[in-house]
Amino acid sequence: MKRHRRCAFLQKSGGIIMAVFGIALIVKTLPFYLFTLLLGLMLIWLGWRLYAVNG
Repeated sequence: MKRHRRCAFLQKSGGIIMAVFGIALIVKTLPFYLFTLLLGLMLIWLGWRLYAVNG
């Protein structure tokens, strides 16, 4: 049980960190490059998927 909680915590915190980096990337580069914008959106999506998985 303890291991499951630790894995869930690491998974959710990793998802949050990825989403925050994605948002920061978008805010920082919004007026400049579309590729960076898409990369940021992908990081947010991946972070949310990682956070939302029930495992």
